[in-house]
Amino acid sequence: MEESWEGKGKDITGSSSVICETPIEIPEPRRSNRARVAKSYGSDFQLYLVEGSRDEIASQYSYCYSIEEDPKTFDEAMKSRDVASGNEAVMDEIGSIMENITWVLSGLPPGCFRQKEGIDYFDTYAPVARISTIRLLIALAATHNLVIHQMDVKIAFLNGDLEEEIYMKQPEGFVMPGCGPVSTPMEAGIKLMPHVGKPVNQLEYSRAIGCLMYAMTSTRPDIAYAVGKLSRFTSNPSNHHWEAITRVFRYLKKTMNYGLSYVGFPSVIEGYSDASWITNSEDHTSTTGWVFLLGGGAISWASKKQTCITDSTMESEFVALAAAGKEAEWLRNLIYEIPLWPKPISPISIHCDSAATLAKAYSQIYNGKSRHLGVRHSMVRELITNGVISVDFVRSQQNLADHLTKGLARDLVHKSAIGMGLKCKTKRTTYVSMECRRFKKLGLGFLYAHEGYGRKAL
Repeated sequence: MEESWEGKGKDITGSSSVICETPIEIPEPRRSNRARVAKSYGSDFQLYLVEGSRDEIASQYSYCYSIEEDPKTFDEAMKSRDVASGNEAVMDEIGSIMENITWVLSGLPPGCFRQKEGIDYFDTYAPVARISTIRLLIALAATHNLVIHQMDVKIAFLNGDLEEEIYMKQPEGFVMPGCGPVSTPMEAGIKLMPHVGKPVNQLEYSRAIGCLMYAMTSTRPDIAYAVGKLSRFTSNPSNHHWEAITRVFRYLKKTMNYGLSYVGFPSVIEGYSDASWITNSEDHTSTTGWVFLLGGGAISWASKKQTCITDSTMESEFVALAAAGKEAEWLRNLIYEIPLWPKPISPISIHCDSAATLAKAYSQIYNGKSRHLGVRHSMVRELITNGVISVDFVRSQQNLADHLTKGLARDLVHKSAIGMGLKCKTKRTTYVSMECRRFKKLGLGFLYAHEGYGRKAL
């Protein structure tokens, strides 16, 4: 019988349950016994700041790239030169899990791994900061030339209590097959329709969407539209959907060295809003896109299907503007709590490429018949009146939110990526021992802030 871990007490979801006839006394959470020591790379380790392209550095200073790649499987980890320290960390983690009675080995019950949300479980969450807040603080640090310190709390996830009994398979590693690179995440004008036949590898499709969503929400706004579009077919993917999702991975392979860059200027938040009318032919809905920048890089973005059907391009643009206005209000409330930000706070400028939407936003009267648009008009008018936002016109060619609403050609995708602060790490980069493990593993770029003439990895 296949073995699994049966959740008995504590887990990352933040809930707990124990099924037994006699009560079990739960001990206090165990603290790590490892002594905190300063990190040392040995007496032969030296750190250099070398300016130039990656190829130039590789040819002249080959030792700069003698860093071992992170293992991708358990077998690779056991053959790594860091196997001793890795085993120490694993045993320390397992010891904490066992002492907190987090799980026990158990046989898989019938129907395992087929749980449905709302029936077998209800909430899945993690107590972490919103990624937009982290990016805003990084951009602010670049603007004021500050030093960023990062810390982590070990075994914090063991302090939650499970209300359900959770089964999970012991992980064996993950390997992703290779594929040829392409220059755009999605073909321009591609038509994706719901699949009515038998799903094609639905579970693997869901996992692929999850991986892409992590990259998209963290550092890759250039794939937001493609990921948002493809995620609508998770319940019943077809071969056509698989071809489209494979293309996104091929695009990420080509742009593997892209990272969000914050150069420190401009030091004000500015936003872009756009919409594509009836891009979803299956239900005649439109797509909203918006992005906000600070210090030369994107700090918040979204590409979403609109929840209401609009009668014209102007109406869809106004729905997008209202969504961008809500995000601008949240960002303004956030920076209001930051003492470093100068007060009073000026309105956040949102650029829109629809003159009709701009005129409607500043109109005192809404004479339409749609209630959902009337509510949004009142909200936008209130934000403008209260000095939260201002709305300005921008040409479509300069609207950085355009690629968040539709698939674009190669040159436009590249232009939008550069405009949002996505840049290749090969130009005048400060290489600092490649400590960004999580981003390096995925190969999806990492955050780095401008400092002097180089860029410092965070």
